[in-house]
Amino acid sequence: MANAGGTAIGKVLNYGYPGQRSRGLNDVIENRPVQSTDTAVIPFGAPVVLNPNNTYSLFSTTSTTLSAALVSGTAYTTLSVAALTGPVLEGDSIVIGSNGQTVTASATATIGATSISVTSFTANAAYAVGVAVAASNTFTQFAGVAVREVKQSTVYFGGGTAQYNPGDPCDVIQVGSVIVTCQNGTPSARSAVYIRTALNATYPNAVIGGWEAVADGSNSVLITNAQWKTGLMDANNSAEITLLVRNNA
Repeated sequence: MANAGGTAIGKVLNYGYPGQRSRGLNDVIENRPVQSTDTAVIPFGAPVVLNPNNTYSLFSTTSTTLSAALVSGTAYTTLSVAALTGPVLEGDSIVIGSNGQTVTASATATIGATSISVTSFTANAAYAVGVAVAASNTFTQFAGVAVREVKQSTVYFGGGTAQYNPGDPCDVIQVGSVIVTCQNGTPSARSAVYIRTALNATYPNAVIGGWEAVADGSNSVLITNAQWKTGLMDANNSAEITLLVRNNA
């Protein structure tokens, strides 16, 4: 008689949803409101920055253009730009022109502002009106990862609504492990974590503010207090990172 024994079929479950806490014995989570004047929401699992006014914003890049030319060899403390469609934070890294000069924002500029205060610099070339200007958040401003919370059933599970809106109280994990979406590269245990700060046509699906497992030159920033936990990643590109110490309390 043939062997009628059964065979077990193994399954690998998904690792969780973005923003889901894991291994939570020593988590540190801080609640602050999302800045009410922001236009960008903060999705669960997204990196956030701490603003000087004790609010959170989505880790992002604000793009604009020069509205007044820069003269080579001339010193500047202000950039005149087209009205900002997103905020620029004090300490933002500002790139003038494609692969051009990098300067630092010396004060926060709000949406609609037409000038950006910068640390004094001398223009290394002539930059004409209309030249691109991109202000990117930096690791210094990084505060942690937006935690998935049950606000109500319709927003906990729903696709584009799993987020914190401007003015919402927002829980951010500053120390501990959390699930995020890795959009570029393959994590390995204890390897470096990066956030994309500029687009690159080589990676058409990689968005600004996305988590990555490989560096992309000046297009990404190293998050030095984080590491990929296990190197495992599921079919949804969900993987686990650990924030080792607080960066912005």
